[in-house]
Amino acid sequence: MNEVRVHEFPFQMAVVAACIFVIAGTLVPGVPLEFLRFVALAVLAAQVWVERRATGSLFLTSPPFLLAAIPTVFFSVLPGLLSINPIGRFRPEILSYIGSDAERIILVFSMAALVIHGVVCRFAVSSLRQSGGGLLSHTKMTFSLVAVFSSVLFLTYGALIWMADSFPWASSIFGPFKTFAIPTLAFLMICLVRWAADGGWGLKVLTITMFAATVAVLIVTREGKIPIFMVLAGWLYWLRLKNVPFRNIFLSGLAVILLAISLIQISQIIRTPHVSMLANLTDDNPILRVLVRKAVWRQTETGYCLLNVIDAHGDTPLQASRQLFWLEGLVPRALWPDKPNMSKGDDYATDYCKFIKGRAPSPTGRHSASITLLGQPIIHGGMTGLILHGGLLLFGLGGLAWATRSPGSLSSLTVVALLPWWIDFDQDFVLYVANLVKFFLIMLPMIFIVAFLDNNRKDEIP
Repeated sequence: MNEVRVHEFPFQMAVVAACIFVIAGTLVPGVPLEFLRFVALAVLAAQVWVERRATGSLFLTSPPFLLAAIPTVFFSVLPGLLSINPIGRFRPEILSYIGSDAERIILVFSMAALVIHGVVCRFAVSSLRQSGGGLLSHTKMTFSLVAVFSSVLFLTYGALIWMADSFPWASSIFGPFKTFAIPTLAFLMICLVRWAADGGWGLKVLTITMFAATVAVLIVTREGKIPIFMVLAGWLYWLRLKNVPFRNIFLSGLAVILLAISLIQISQIIRTPHVSMLANLTDDNPILRVLVRKAVWRQTETGYCLLNVIDAHGDTPLQASRQLFWLEGLVPRALWPDKPNMSKGDDYATDYCKFIKGRAPSPTGRHSASITLLGQPIIHGGMTGLILHGGLLLFGLGGLAWATRSPGSLSSLTVVALLPWWIDFDQDFVLYVANLVKFFLIMLPMIFIVAFLDNNRKDEIP
């Protein structure tokens, strides 16, 4: 089924033109962001309308679309609305981000990502006409094997973390096992979703059970947002595969939002009880306040950190020798024993988020802060570096979106399985690229196995 029919071309190009209008507006001094925020939100809605009008839904699993929607909503629209009548606890200085150059840059990135998505939608039409559905087949045997292997993985994962405090050998192997297990589980869960979409109720119930068990183990073992993103990936992929009506997308979206809120609360209680709802029971609406702090003020604080990065490094000249900084993350530690720690959240907390060392809001006095996906390119090359690396990133994300144009294909399944890592706008640029490459390579053996099983199955069909 075509994602965008030929006669939808004028509407798609109108959306692209609107994106360019927002980009131009953010670069013109004096154009109020209060206006541009909601124009950007309307453009996102228009893109969804264009695709649904053409009975398509590429937006559900498109990396550039989702990386346009998340920053627009969580780094611009919601902070702008909440700043009018703030609720909850936050540092007053972070409000300087709202309406700043940092917010404008994030909006530019979001709209540029949406332009890439629109172009992919337009040119995916001819490719889809030539390629077919690319639906992956399965047998009850392969489904059962995947379910059993997934069970062994998440049970071993839970057992190792439980034994880590008592048995040194468990602690020593847990790190490497975790690196292998989580992306493998992500891939296997999406495989189950793909196969259950064409199966009976028994396969659907088993898939839901396996997915819930995997997410529960990861939540209990303090994996933070990864299991929440896995739920998001499974839900979006299911909607894309079934091509459900928009009304059902909306209703199921409400259910997923409630589930995500519950998972966030549980994760907060387990990982950071000092800022969870348990520490705010004396407040009015403690759940709402914790949710606002996590979904709005945390992003506003991250934007504030990015604003300080821009102030400190925005005028840094581009030096060619510093533009391969992200390659460090691709070198395995086994080949580079003295490889520095790529996670610099503690340094960012003091350097750009203005936390006083040892006085961050945690029992240990430490705080891992983010400068968003856009921060490191600015540090290493100023605004020119951001244009260079941001452009390359968007080009790569466009390639991933192109790979998802046939929803049932193995390439589409793989991209969705990687969603927990490519959707993370809070991540450092180095770690973002490194995680995508590393976890794809970890998934690669499973990709070959699924492709082999699929080819054998097709050969058996007369």
